[in-house]
Amino acid sequence: MNVKNFFTKVTVVLLACLLVFMGIGNLLSGDDEKEEVARVGKEVITSDEYKSLYQNYERRISGSDASREQVKKLKYDLLNALIEQKLLFNLISELGLTVGEESIKNHIKNTKYFQNDKGEFDENKFHETLNDLHMTEKEYIAKLEKVLPAMMFMTSLFKDNYPVTFGERVDEQIYKSRYQTRVVDIVKITEDAVTNIPEPDDQALLDLYERNKSRFYYPEYRTAQYISLGQKYFEDQIKISDEEVDGIIEQQELKDQRDVFNVIFSTKEEAETARRAFEEGKTSFEQIVGEFGKAKLEETRVNNITKDFLPEDVREKVFALKVGEVSEVLASSFGWHIIKVENAHQISNEDLVDLKKDIKSVLTNQKSFERVNDFINQVNYKIYNGSAIEEILSEYNLPIQTIGPVDASGKDQSGNNVGDSSDLISFIFSREKDQKGYFKGVGNAVVSVKIIDTVPRKLQSFEEGRALAVELWRSEFIKERMFKIGQEVAVQLREKTNLEEIQGVELVKGQHMHRNEVDQQNYPFSFVEEIFNMKTTGSVTDPIQYNNEIIIGVLKEMHSSNGKLNTLDTGKRVMISLKEQLISYLESKYKVEVNHAILDDI
Repeated sequence: MNVKNFFTKVTVVLLACLLVFMGIGNLLSGDDEKEEVARVGKEVITSDEYKSLYQNYERRISGSDASREQVKKLKYDLLNALIEQKLLFNLISELGLTVGEESIKNHIKNTKYFQNDKGEFDENKFHETLNDLHMTEKEYIAKLEKVLPAMMFMTSLFKDNYPVTFGERVDEQIYKSRYQTRVVDIVKITEDAVTNIPEPDDQALLDLYERNKSRFYYPEYRTAQYISLGQKYFEDQIKISDEEVDGIIEQQELKDQRDVFNVIFSTKEEAETARRAFEEGKTSFEQIVGEFGKAKLEETRVNNITKDFLPEDVREKVFALKVGEVSEVLASSFGWHIIKVENAHQISNEDLVDLKKDIKSVLTNQKSFERVNDFINQVNYKIYNGSAIEEILSEYNLPIQTIGPVDASGKDQSGNNVGDSSDLISFIFSREKDQKGYFKGVGNAVVSVKIIDTVPRKLQSFEEGRALAVELWRSEFIKERMFKIGQEVAVQLREKTNLEEIQGVELVKGQHMHRNEVDQQNYPFSFVEEIFNMKTTGSVTDPIQYNNEIIIGVLKEMHSSNGKLNTLDTGKRVMISLKEQLISYLESKYKVEVNHAILDDI
C-alpha cells in the first residue's frame, strides 16, 4: 500500500464523506454512556465510537511502512472528522431543522444495505439487517431523524457539480498557476550524517522519562475465550447434488459452445467503417483483423465460449450466428466488436468435468455465505434474548478456545507473537469485559469473544524503562542534530556555496513537481506549496523533517501551461473552501474539548 496516498485519502475523502453521513455505520452506533474522547458543544464522542472508526482504518495500514508520525496523524484526522460531524449536529439542533416522513422513507428505500441484487428496496432484508444489528425499526428511524437533517443541510448548501468561473482573464491566471511544473533539486540529510553520539547522563534520562511518562507503560493484556468458525465449518454443512449442477448446465445452455474470432475497436465509428467495408465486399474479415484491428487472425481467437461468457445483450446475437457468419457491430464495456463464428460444438467430456467442479464450487460458496448470515442472525437473536454463550456452545456443538494473556499488538508478556490472526486480536480489544458475546464476521471467520481477564496498563519505573529512555534520547538527539545540519546546508545553498561531500547528505537533481498532483507526489504538501510559492529560481526552502530525513529544496526551473480552466473542478474547490469556512465558524461557536490522554492510549 502507498501509505502517503492512503493518508491523503483519509484527510480528503473521509472528511468529505463523514460530513454528509453517507454510511450506515454512523447511524447504527450506540448512545450508551462510555468514556469520552471529546465533547463538542452538547454532543459527545465516546471511546467506543472513536475506536470503531479508528480500528477500521488501522487494519488497512497494519504491516505497511507507516511511521509513528503518520499513525498519529491518522488518529487526529479521524477525530477531526468526528468533531466536524458533531459540530453539524449542534448547528442543526440549534436551527431546529427536521425532516418529514417521506424523506425518511426515501432514504431507507435508497440505502444499498436494504436493497436486493436489482437495486430495489427489500423489506425482508431491511428487517433482517436491523435484527442483525439488534435495532428496532423505531430506533433506526430515531437515528435517521437526527442524521438526515444534517445530511440534507450539507448537500443542499454545497453541491459539487456547480460550475464556477471568475472571468476569462482570471481563469487563465488560475490555470497557469495551478498547472505549473517546477524542477527542483532536493538535498536529503539522513541519520548517517550524525556521528559521535554521546552517552546520556542519568539526569537527562530522568528528565526525558518524566516528560514522556505516557510512553513508559506496560501494555494492557487480555485473556479471552473465543469461538472461531472458518469457512469450512459452513461448507461442510452444504450438499450440492449432481442433479442440481446438471440443472444449471441445462438451464444456462452451458454445453453449447462456440469458437470465434473477436476483433475489438476503440471507437464505434471505426468499427462501423470496417463493418460497412465488409458488407460492400471491399474487404474480407481477415483484412478487417489486419487493417482495422491491427492484429493477426490467431490473436483474436477465443475458443469454447458459452453464453454466460458474453455480456447479456450480446450473447443471443452471437449464438444466433451460423458457422462462418460475421456479426453486426456489438458493444460491450471493452469497446466495439465484430465477431466471426468459426465453429459450433458441444462441450468436451474433459471440459464438462471441470465445468461441473466450478459450478459446484460457486454453489457451495453461495450457500455457505447464506448459511453464515443465517447462523449469525439466529445465534445473535438468542444471545440478545438472554442465552448464555455456554448454551450456544451446547446447542450447536461448537469448539471454544482460549488466548492470552496477549496485548493489542498480538504479543504475550514475553514479547512473543500469539496466534496468527490480527483481526481476532483487534476484535478482542474492541470488546468490553462484560459485553455480550455476539457473533461477527472477523476476517475469514465468524467469531464470538468473551473477555475473562484483563491485566491493566502499568507504568514502568525509571529503571525498568531505562533502555527505552536511552533509545528515545538517542532518537531526539539525532533528530535535533539532523535539523541543525539541515539549517547549515540551507544557509550554504542560499549563499550559493558548493556543497561538500558529507556522509549522510545526498543531492537528488531534477525532481519534477506538478501543483495539480500534490497527492500523487512523494513529498509533503507543505513542502510542495513552499516550492510553488517561490518567485525566482535559486530560492531555497526551509529544512523540514519527512520520512526520518531532513529535506531541502532548491528551485531550478519554472514552466507554465496554457489551457482552459475546468469550471466544474473550480466549483468543487470553492465548495470545499466554503465547507472549511463553515466548520471554522462552528468551532468558534461551540466549545470543543479533547481528552488527549485517552486518544494517545488508543
